[in-house]
Amino acid sequence: MKNSILLFVLTSMLFGVVQAQVWDFTQKQPDWDIVSNMRVQQTEEGLLLDIFGFDSYIGNKKADIDPKKYQCIRITYKALELPEGTTKGEFFFAGNTKPNYVHSFYFHIPSLKKDGKWNVITLNLADEPRLQSAWVDNGNLDKFRLDMLNQFPAKILLKSVELLPPLPPMIVGIQDTTAPQGFFFPKDYFFDGEAKVRLNAGRYALWFRGVAKDNFAWDECIRVRNAPFTRNVKHVSSLWHCLGFVEAGGDSPVVLEISSDGLEAMSGLVLTTFSGDVQDRDHRIPLEVVPDLKEPLKPVSTLLFDKHAPYWGGKMVAVRGCEELEGTSFVRKDFVVEDLPSKALLQVVADDSIRQVWLNGNPLPIDGEWSTSWKEPSSVDVTKLLAKGDNILAVEYNNGGSVGGVLLDLQMMLEDGRVQRVVSDESCRGTYGTPVPGWQGGAVKLESLKAVSAVPGPPATPWTVVLPYIRLMPASVDSRVVGIRPSARSTPRNPSWDVTFQGEPRIVEGDIAFAHIVNENGGLVALKSGSVSGFSPSFGDGGQVTLTFGDFELPPLGYDLSLKLIVGLHNRKFAAYDPVDFTLPRETISEPPVPLRSVRVEDAGNGPRVLVNDKAFYPIFLSIFYDREETGLEGADSPVNVREFLAGGASNTWWIAPRKYDFTEIDNRIAKIIREYPNAYVAAWIWLCPPPWYAKAYPDRISRNNDGTRFDYYTATVTFSDPDYREDAKHAIDAFVKHCESLYSSRMIAYNLCGGVSLEWQGWGCHGLHAKKALADYSPSAKRDFLDYVAKRYPELKVSDLPSYEQRFSSTDTIFRDPVKDLVARIHDEFYSQSIADTICLLAQSAKGAMAANPKLVGCYYGYSFEYGNMSWCVNSSGHNAAATVVRSPHVDFLLSPPSYAIRAIGNTGGEMKPFGTIHHNGKFSMIEDDTRTNNTKATNYNQTINPDQTRQVTRRNWGMALAQKTPICHLPIVQGSDFGSPETRRDLAAVRQVGQEIFESDRQRGAQIAVVVDEKAWKNLEPVSTFDVNPRRRHYLYSHSGVATPSNQRGLRLTGNLTSLQRAELIRCGAATDWILMEDVPKLAGKYKLFIFLNAFEDSPAARLAFDAVKKNANGILVVYGAGFVGSDTVPDLAGMSRLLGMNVKLAQPGPLAIRIDDLSPQAFSRINETVFGTDASMDPRFAIDDTGAKALGRYVDCDEVALASKQLGMCKMTFCGSNALTPDLIAAIALDAGVHIYSYSNDPLFVGCGTLTIHTRTAGKKQFLFPESTDVVDMFTKQVLAKGVTEFSIDIPAFETRNFLLRQGAR
Repeated sequence: MKNSILLFVLTSMLFGVVQAQVWDFTQKQPDWDIVSNMRVQQTEEGLLLDIFGFDSYIGNKKADIDPKKYQCIRITYKALELPEGTTKGEFFFAGNTKPNYVHSFYFHIPSLKKDGKWNVITLNLADEPRLQSAWVDNGNLDKFRLDMLNQFPAKILLKSVELLPPLPPMIVGIQDTTAPQGFFFPKDYFFDGEAKVRLNAGRYALWFRGVAKDNFAWDECIRVRNAPFTRNVKHVSSLWHCLGFVEAGGDSPVVLEISSDGLEAMSGLVLTTFSGDVQDRDHRIPLEVVPDLKEPLKPVSTLLFDKHAPYWGGKMVAVRGCEELEGTSFVRKDFVVEDLPSKALLQVVADDSIRQVWLNGNPLPIDGEWSTSWKEPSSVDVTKLLAKGDNILAVEYNNGGSVGGVLLDLQMMLEDGRVQRVVSDESCRGTYGTPVPGWQGGAVKLESLKAVSAVPGPPATPWTVVLPYIRLMPASVDSRVVGIRPSARSTPRNPSWDVTFQGEPRIVEGDIAFAHIVNENGGLVALKSGSVSGFSPSFGDGGQVTLTFGDFELPPLGYDLSLKLIVGLHNRKFAAYDPVDFTLPRETISEPPVPLRSVRVEDAGNGPRVLVNDKAFYPIFLSIFYDREETGLEGADSPVNVREFLAGGASNTWWIAPRKYDFTEIDNRIAKIIREYPNAYVAAWIWLCPPPWYAKAYPDRISRNNDGTRFDYYTATVTFSDPDYREDAKHAIDAFVKHCESLYSSRMIAYNLCGGVSLEWQGWGCHGLHAKKALADYSPSAKRDFLDYVAKRYPELKVSDLPSYEQRFSSTDTIFRDPVKDLVARIHDEFYSQSIADTICLLAQSAKGAMAANPKLVGCYYGYSFEYGNMSWCVNSSGHNAAATVVRSPHVDFLLSPPSYAIRAIGNTGGEMKPFGTIHHNGKFSMIEDDTRTNNTKATNYNQTINPDQTRQVTRRNWGMALAQKTPICHLPIVQGSDFGSPETRRDLAAVRQVGQEIFESDRQRGAQIAVVVDEKAWKNLEPVSTFDVNPRRRHYLYSHSGVATPSNQRGLRLTGNLTSLQRAELIRCGAATDWILMEDVPKLAGKYKLFIFLNAFEDSPAARLAFDAVKKNANGILVVYGAGFVGSDTVPDLAGMSRLLGMNVKLAQPGPLAIRIDDLSPQAFSRINETVFGTDASMDPRFAIDDTGAKALGRYVDCDEVALASKQLGMCKMTFCGSNALTPDLIAAIALDAGVHIYSYSNDPLFVGCGTLTIHTRTAGKKQFLFPESTDVVDMFTKQVLAKGVTEFSIDIPAFETRNFLLRQGAR
């Protein structure tokens, strides 16, 4: 014991220790005093949590924690009672910078164990890359909320919650295969001066990277525990120093301790088996960069809003700390009525929906339903319900996520004509989650409820809509309009009027006058508003005053616009008068340099291209959803040649009623685009989910979750299969396109049809349904349409209802559904995707039909097969598994998506979400709408590039991908509008546009020799999954807003996260071009590619059998990842079906990790493989192994002797089976090389090659070698410098995290 204490003291003195912050619940912890949906009891063992409601928690709002000192949370608990099944919880945090809980700022708490023992959960920031900047950049943390589990009932003993210094990471199975020079421990990986690693047996050199002083104490710099360490006595003055050699035995983890001086001097350590000088293989990863982020944008409103008009007087209020939490809140306003009113009107609106409103403890009656949209207030007459003296208003509302709140406005007209107002403000109080019994009435004191935050409501950001408002007016008239006549300076295009008013009492200069110009639908077109003194008043006899209204900002339109002038003075009641009708004459709309006669997509055998007037045209799209500020890309010389605008959505002003439209705002947007981009064409991104009024008019057409609730959203959440909705949407798109084509046919180049979550035709709530434990769609129309679908497609089945929530999950012991017992659930997944795809195709047909003889492009967001593999439940509930239907529609020309969110960070690959190869082979083009968060905006999330250099490297990487895949480029500056507006980006984009135009005009081929296959129909065999596993072998760097890089292990959704989503990064790093296609297209493409990689061919379907048979006859190689054909027609796993498909005998291995050790590197193609242990460590069932004497065993599972990597020659085609769900770039390259595929680079960096271009985005620094199949000239894409002529090999030094774009001439064409 004494020795242990001495060791701790010495370690503390030498290396410095950060003490843990411990809340010991065996003792009373008064700061943890916030409780919801549970009863708590102090016991000797800890705090007993008796949980009786959903979303229970215990919270602390009195902390003061420096987050830089702590990066782990350790929770010790004992579960006494748990609900059936798995559980899920969260640990929320908030700080000084962002003082309220944010829905996404939490650690995931895994499923709890009920084993009667004390268990420990450790939440490590290193495993939560999405949280790293939020944790560090949020100031001191002062709020914590522990949701042990969302389910109920449960009883938990909570022993302690601890905040710990960062835990030393455990690196499993490190060897010289982890990276070319060994494993690099960056400076930030040493937590509390320590790093821990499990080494295979062997001798490792330990290298120090950094600049040390001349008298640096090298012998005291490093200490190694649990392994013999021989120090190196020679040190040189360079960036690298060999500290010595570790003799690892392969048993206990080896601990590396670095002194505080060493930690200050170094940037990292490297362990390597490489015998040479490691500085020759230095990756030089930039571990710290200087951030350069733009200042946060001040809110800008482009709305027409009369700020002087009577309007909502209160603030949007929410329970403090719960503003951004999903769920139900309960807000109360207490007020006093001195005199009972003659008339009282309550108006209320909530983000996202009102559940109920009470006055003095009684539910208020209302016609129909309370508002389900923050854009549509509810109003109710409460004249007879008010009491003299104390009154209480209470509102229960639901927030679907992001910022929420409730806005109250009560007007009381008194007998003397005065209006008393009661509004929501800081005096309100409330609760979140579970209400206090009797909270609506006086039995509960207001002070016992929690304080609220109060912020400006609409139209302030983020609620950029002017809400309807009903003003109570006295019955008696006090003013009138005497006369309206055109003023002397009035012209048809610049009208002005002299308006004479008369009032009693007399009108004075301080009164507020207004002149509103509205269209025939009542929509505001222009306005003037302000004090009378600002309108050149001329006071006359009898209390009259004449004001001049002019200089209105009226839109320049290509047609005569019928308008109406409405005038008055706010806060006065006017006698009826006849508004002035007038016509705003048309203006000539300028033509583009090349007026459009026709636009189409052509595939002449070398990939699709856009033709404008039958000539090749390479589009550079700029998508602007909301005009917040200048983009930086405006002007006649803009590199942007297609400028997009968004029609509808949160501020839908064009679809105003059933089959009634107002295109004034659309015309304004187009006119603005023509002014700012005079030489560009125009594209419209059109919301075809109607505004919220549609849900009130047609409630049976609105999606419902299984529990009867609706997903709250800013559009009507329609049931996609509903035929009446489809007819309404077809009518709307027909009217929209005809309007635009009648006026702007020479400009309009494309129409993108939008719907579902975030415009992308995603199923309602699909991103968050797993947290709510809910599934869609259970509306009356969805049930009717599903039963009709089953009757037509599966007439042999007798189905009378939608599958229940429980039936949507697997009846087996695995994540795979039983093909018989779970058939109805499988069919429902199929139906849901098909309903969305069919809707898109019907609307595309209507759009094309509205264009008459001048065809334009029509597209949609759809087909995110690769992205959803790493998003909880989205494989099932996204509705994106019918891309084949959309791509085969003759009315759809393009599909688009954002770049992958999972792999977009600098140093990573970026990548497509869609099967772009299938899209291209069907004569369409696939486009990535690049919404990279750049340094040109305020600090934000989603792997933001934090300085101009990072922005340049990431955008050049993404452009290189688009050019190699022969696709147009599209940018969406989603944060502020100026995200891509730097002069450097503008210059680069002009150069890229020139290269793209050359590609479209040439016969350059894509040239991919590898096809990566997904089977979108196979996803229905999986139950909804929300369990994530950390893969320590897949790591990338994430930068905080302060500029510090942190290596982060990637989290993969159980099985599919690594199988499809994260697999994209390995495919892009394999050194060869890959096309991503659907299973249905394999037979017709079997002779086009040399290697086919099947990722999720789970099902032994007719399409899979056709595909495998075709490839076996025509291609050189097949690689099956994880398994194929094991879901049979009546059983899972079906080993006979899998064996038949693979041509190898397959057996089941015991459940276990999908990690493989390569045993045989003898095949010549395998000679370059470095990473001989790969895969994922989470246990998986089923797990497959090869049991075939005719197959060559290449590798085995790490925990057993079962063959997990094997190959077998099947005629001309070699079949390779890999039982893991996570490949490596060098393994892909080896199998591809064996199939005759040309490998351009073995550096394992992201690489895009095709159409005469090659782009590399380096993960590491060093000399990069490129191999070409024939004599090639290499030209720098941006400088145009010729770097090599007539070569088959080319090498160049490139720093880490840099992009180089090359043009390849001659043979590469």
